[in-house]
Amino acid sequence: MAVALLVSALLPPSRTALACTVSVAAAAYGASWVLLLGILADVGGGTHFGKNYGLMAMGPALSGTVFNSLSAHLYTQRIDSDSGVCVGAHCYRSVFFLTAGAAALGYVILLMTPTQSLAPPTMPTTRSGSR
Repeated sequence: MAVALLVSALLPPSRTALACTVSVAAAAYGASWVLLLGILADVGGGTHFGKNYGLMAMGPALSGTVFNSLSAHLYTQRIDSDSGVCVGAHCYRSVFFLTAGAAALGYVILLMTPTQSLAPPTMPTTRSGSR
């Protein structure tokens, strides 16, 4: 996700840059949700799966609220006082850097988070010849 946001911030506006950004961001977001279910079930177990999934599902809602408000604030700071609008890549460039930084920070936190090693489940064995 951070890579896609940096591509948006660094490349000049074009259809190719937009297609690259959207495809990388969509792949990262989709992959994270697919993997999330397995990771939550593996690490947290089935006992609190619903609670853990509910907490993880709140992440996009919370970050959407925070970053949408912040991007609106940064956009309004760049509005031309004569026309009342901002046109061009400079209007949102700082927002892309900010969100890329937040995504990279999340990745660093993930790498620093201690993990527990889970032993594979064992199947009960039966003695041959016993009933």
